[in-house]
Amino acid sequence: MTDNEDLKKEIEQLKKEIENLRSEKENSVKESTVRDERILRALQWLNIGEAKAKAYIYLVRKGRATAEEVAEGAGLYPTTAREVLNGLSDAGIVEREKLNTNGAGRKPFLYTAIPPSELLKKRVYDIEQTLSELMRLEFFMKSGEIKFKAPLLPIKIEIKGINKENKDQENQE
Repeated sequence: MTDNEDLKKEIEQLKKEIENLRSEKENSVKESTVRDERILRALQWLNIGEAKAKAYIYLVRKGRATAEEVAEGAGLYPTTAREVLNGLSDAGIVEREKLNTNGAGRKPFLYTAIPPSELLKKRVYDIEQTLSELMRLEFFMKSGEIKFKAPLLPIKIEIKGINKENKDQENQE
């Protein structure tokens, strides 16, 4: 083989490797998009609107950010991002603190999302309260006679996390 042929083979091999890397990256982006869509749907199911869900997801991934960073990272208009973050802060889903900066002007807020497990606990509590109220309503409707049954009120939802040890034990059984 000549040097020229060797060089052509190396170039062809590099082209294949580059194409494989592109395919892997495209697949990774597609998987990430599908995962983000599932997370977005789950947050919407928990009665969090799309804009709030996008801001929350961004903050969970980033850790801490200003409203401007959230707007850019979550694909929201700056005004929308500020309104959404204020609503999330009022609901206790994100925490905010004033950013200490030198100079004149208003100091921006720095936002941090509560962990998803805490968000789930908050939403479970809200659902428990709503379901308990619905059950009370049913008792009021029955012939004017109110009979409360202890096991039904209040309604409690139990969330069990599945960790690797639990899965291994289930698989062995």
